[in-house]
Amino acid sequence: MVNFVVDTSIFIEYIRRGEILPSLIKWASKGERKLVVPVVVVGELLAGKSMKTEKFRRELVSMFKGMEIVDINVSIAAKYGEIRRKEQAFGNDAWIAASCLVKKAKLATLNKKHFEKVRGLKMYNGKDETL
Repeated sequence: MVNFVVDTSIFIEYIRRGEILPSLIKWASKGERKLVVPVVVVGELLAGKSMKTEKFRRELVSMFKGMEIVDINVSIAAKYGEIRRKEQAFGNDAWIAASCLVKKAKLATLNKKHFEKVRGLKMYNGKDETL
């Protein structure tokens, strides 16, 4: 089974256009994929301007149903440190990449440039339905 870490950009694309996330959720509901969301992605989404209202926060939380929310742990922190030290990614992107590598998951993202220097990281942009 291929696992996917879902980046903030995928959720934003879904909120704006209703695209990409439904196919990932469909795969996950069939047991074909497991969707993983790093806690830093949750934080990035909750920091958005539209999250000022309780209604939007509730809708966001409902999107996470059936997905595994991954907290930062020592393994992820160690991988984060390595990624930052090697200047492969920065800020929250480094945490997201570290989560992918530790969870042995592909990164579902629309921001390939933010992650392309991270060695060993495989990405999915929503276009290849055969993954």
